[in-house]
Amino acid sequence: MLSAGVVPSRCGIPQSRPETFLILATRRNRYGDSEWICWSVPSTGVTVLKRAAPIFPVRGVTVALAFYQRLGFTIRRYDEGYGFAKRDRIEIHLGASDPGQSARVHSAYLWVDDADALAREWQKAGVEVHMPGDTEWGQRVGAVVDPDGNVLRFGSPPRS
Repeated sequence: MLSAGVVPSRCGIPQSRPETFLILATRRNRYGDSEWICWSVPSTGVTVLKRAAPIFPVRGVTVALAFYQRLGFTIRRYDEGYGFAKRDRIEIHLGASDPGQSARVHSAYLWVDDADALAREWQKAGVEVHMPGDTEWGQRVGAVVDPDGNVLRFGSPPRS
């Protein structure tokens, strides 16, 4: 069994050492007690990236927040020019665009459990959905376009 992030002292390694520790297994010593068999890996010094949130430009934050709320997102306004839409582990930032800014398409891809079920849910909410279809790379992918032209593609493994 491989387990990460275990307290180093369980392996008899000083906690002051800046390393990542992996426990490979436990075993019984000659006295019948469990002991940890550990392996230490020097830290790479690289910060771990935890998540990403696309920032979609929108003409009106109020309209954009209402749209994402129809998609089942929990919404929160930061100020007149910025808001957040969150659902499960997905977060989208919505920022008022400069009126002089050229219109460009922004997009995000959402990995979901069942693309067809999500498409039906969004259709029931009155949203126009490009229904999922099978792709050559082995995903079932659909899409929704928000009022500002930002595209949410969503996909899951193909149906069995």
